[in-house]
Amino acid sequence: MGEAVYYMMTRWPSADAAEKALPQVERFLRRMREAEDLWQEVRGGGKTEPERIAHRLSGGETTYQALWGRFPDVFDALGLPKELGRNVSDGMNFLAGQLDSPFGNEGWEIVREGKAIKFKGTVWHCAEWGPLSQAMESFGAKLVVWESNEGDDKAEERWREGAYARD
Repeated sequence: MGEAVYYMMTRWPSADAAEKALPQVERFLRRMREAEDLWQEVRGGGKTEPERIAHRLSGGETTYQALWGRFPDVFDALGLPKELGRNVSDGMNFLAGQLDSPFGNEGWEIVREGKAIKFKGTVWHCAEWGPLSQAMESFGAKLVVWESNEGDDKAEERWREGAYARD
């Protein structure tokens, strides 16, 4: 699996707003991580039939529905649909890159600097953080920028400097 360090920089209306949002952002990233871990466990990977695992998780729903039911806050904030139709395996693959949280991963760091909340960590190199950006905006961020270090040796420097989080 290819990995990259992903960086997100958010700007909030005020330093007070950022300070109040910090626990919510960290809690959300932790929940996102828990959803990702469970998704990795139940998505199959040749170990067990996902539908059988889903039955163990939630009493007979599809695996995707079971995950959505356990993490409605995460799935809803990321704008993930509640139903995917009949092809469960496609649904499980659809989540690849959608649930990639840096929380607790190598390089994990979250900081608040004035109006900014920034976080980073190693995730799958094809992670899609557009939905995570939308979640941050729904929490009150006024500006959200993300990038990865894949093919860009200046990403860490921009993140450290807070280049995108300044007024």
